[in-house]
Amino acid sequence: MPTVPIPIYLAEAESVTNFRDDPDANFADARGVFASLVLLLLGCAVSASEPPASEALYHNSFDNPQQITPLFQRFESMKVVDGTLLVEHQNGHPASPTLPIAFSDGVFRFRFQLAGAERLLCRLCILNGMICDRTEHGTATQQFHTGMPVLPRPSLGAWLMYGLGTENQNMPGFVVISPPAGSNMNCGTDFLPGIYQSTILQDADKVDSETIRYLLDKRLPRSMRRSQLEFLQELNANHAQRSGSDPDLESMIEANELAFRMQSEAPQVLDLESETAETHSMYGIGEKETDAFGRQCLLARRLAEADVRFIQVTSKQWDHHDTIEKLLPASCHQVDKPIAGLLADLKARGLLDDTLVVWSGEFGRTPVYQQIGGAKAKSKPPGRGHNPFGWSLFMAGGGVKPGFKYGATDEVGYSAVEGRVHIHDFHATVLHLLGLDHERLTFLHAGRPYRLTDVYGTVVNEVLA
Repeated sequence: MPTVPIPIYLAEAESVTNFRDDPDANFADARGVFASLVLLLLGCAVSASEPPASEALYHNSFDNPQQITPLFQRFESMKVVDGTLLVEHQNGHPASPTLPIAFSDGVFRFRFQLAGAERLLCRLCILNGMICDRTEHGTATQQFHTGMPVLPRPSLGAWLMYGLGTENQNMPGFVVISPPAGSNMNCGTDFLPGIYQSTILQDADKVDSETIRYLLDKRLPRSMRRSQLEFLQELNANHAQRSGSDPDLESMIEANELAFRMQSEAPQVLDLESETAETHSMYGIGEKETDAFGRQCLLARRLAEADVRFIQVTSKQWDHHDTIEKLLPASCHQVDKPIAGLLADLKARGLLDDTLVVWSGEFGRTPVYQQIGGAKAKSKPPGRGHNPFGWSLFMAGGGVKPGFKYGATDEVGYSAVEGRVHIHDFHATVLHLLGLDHERLTFLHAGRPYRLTDVYGTVVNEVLA
């Protein structure tokens, strides 16, 4: 399954790990330290040769994680003037307590707050030179999911459903778990047929939540529910015959059939309580800080086992414009154990090799010291601003090179200077890993063919295993 890259920010005890020393050792006991993770599970079988990934698990941190270089420890202040980063070398204010992953001769050097990440590094493929076109959360997030920062466009998940179809006829092929409010555009279909729309599982990170409302009608036996559906479908079919081709009506008819079939399988797939206490502990379920995101990650694994192609989870609260010393460690702690548990669980169950996991924010953070407040307001503790000019994400499984780093930012972590990967290049690479050619995956709309990567995009062959 394809893996989605995720930025990693850690602080405190220092560790040096060679990715390639022991890729399989004690993987199930690993505890990763990751800032945000987008999990995407995709399955495909459309290329002449077998694609490396069949599902994708996509994790997006809503807002953006930090990426700060060790050199910042020597800088009192930095500012951007006309697109140029100016650094003042002074003694004084301490730097933020976080460092990004850095590379030297194939070795990761990093600081982290939560222990145990070393054993996961041998599985990660990290892109250090990611770039996008916007500095605002809304437009950058839209570009990360749809390829375009403005105007509605089909999301990556919708394009994958259009190109690959579904493997499990009793489950939706595109599932979004507990998305933030107002983010439906980032998992929509726009001009693609509605049958490729995502199924949103609201409040899946809460205990005893009704993940899919009205999934079962316990008042009626299955045979009567089937009779009701057949009558409804007959009415819809008659209407479609009279009115002519109507993609929305056709999508609704198919959605009704899927909803009925889901009654036989979805309740079992969504039942987290059937998992063992050991598995719950692995994901941090039952622990105050990690319970919510742990439930998302465990549900993502269960959906992957049920052959759902594209699965998306989201962690929130990464917008650390201020108070970074307190807020960033808390954000890291909320996702650390669940993400480590997910990767370890996928590996132990033999799912990681053909599942692509991606972890990323919509952009990164500047190395520029940011002070919120002014003459009339008490200044808040320092934080970091938005940076679309160079950030990191990681991928795992799904045909990418394990223990591999591609690209680099400048010495202060502001701009990508090597291995620059635009969002279009990233999307082209994800599609390739799933067996799709981004230049041939098109849909005729408004008189011309459209594609996820517009007229851009190059597959990043360097990261392919």
